[in-house]
Amino acid sequence: LQRWHPEMLQVPQQAAAPLALALMFSLIVSGGFVQCMARKGTFYTGLGQPALGAEVSLRIWQLGGITLGASAMVALGAAWYFEIFEPRFAALGAMCYILLGTLWLTCGALWLERRYWHVPAAFAGGAAAFLLARQAAATPLVAQLAAGTVALAIALALMARALLRHRLDAGRRLALPRSAVLVRALAPYFCYGVGYFAFVFADRLAAGSAVPTTSGLQFSVDGRYQAAM
Repeated sequence: LQRWHPEMLQVPQQAAAPLALALMFSLIVSGGFVQCMARKGTFYTGLGQPALGAEVSLRIWQLGGITLGASAMVALGAAWYFEIFEPRFAALGAMCYILLGTLWLTCGALWLERRYWHVPAAFAGGAAAFLLARQAAATPLVAQLAAGTVALAIALALMARALLRHRLDAGRRLALPRSAVLVRALAPYFCYGVGYFAFVFADRLAAGSAVPTTSGLQFSVDGRYQAAM
C-alpha cells in the first residue's frame, strides 16, 4: 500500500513521525516478551502441559503490558520536556505505541495455540475495519486507528477464550514457576527479541535522528528512503 497507493496511508505530517516511532518501538519492546512466551510456551507444550504454558505466557504478557504502559509515560514526559513533538501528537504516538505493542504481545500468545487461523483472523478483522472506515470517508489516520483497535479486540477475545479452555481442562490451580527463576531463564531470549528488532530499525532511527530540529519535523524519514529500504 505504501508503494502503490500511498494516499491510503497518508497521515498529517506532524503525526507521521510519532506514529512511525510508535510502530518501531512497539515491536522492539514487545519483541523481547514475545520471544519469552514462545520459548516457555513451547517448552511446557512439549512436556504435555499446555495449561501451564498458557498461564506462564499470561504472566509474561501482563509484564509486557506493564512495561509498555510505563515506557509510554516516560516517552510522553521526555517529549514534553525536550519539546520534541506537539503534546497532542505525542499523546497520539503513545496511544498507538500501547495499542500496537499489546497487539504484538497478544498475537505472540495466540501463536502458541497452534491454531493457525487465530492471528490471520485478527488481522483480517483489522483490514476489514480499515476498508470500511475508508469507504465511510474517514481519514487514513482514523482508519488506521480503527484497524488496530478491531484487530486487538479480536486477538484479546481469542486469547481469553483459549485461556478459559486451558483452565477448564486443567480443573485445578496450577503451580507456576518462581518469578526469579523465570526471569533468569528467559533473560537471554528477551535480549535477543529486543536486539533483533533494534537492529531491524537501526537505520531508520539513525536517519530520523539526523533530521535537524530546526526543520520542525524531528524523526521524519523521507518517503523515498523508506521505499528504498
